[in-house]
Amino acid sequence: MDDRFFESWNQEMKDDIMYSALDESIKIIEYLEETNQKQHKYNIAILVFTIISSLCGIISVVSLFFK
Repeated sequence: MDDRFFESWNQEMKDDIMYSALDESIKIIEYLEETNQKQHKYNIAILVFTIISSLCGIISVVSLFFK
């Protein structure tokens, strides 16, 4: 084919063609990596909330003990 044909394509079209050429296993791996990153942020948030609630529980028990 003539190279001028490909010059008219923008980068998004080229990226879409390259992505469609990827093997399905690579697409699955990319999806799992993205999901893992999102899950990591969620896990950190839950850990922070758990620590805060545990500290509040300890403070309430101590305050009842010294009342």
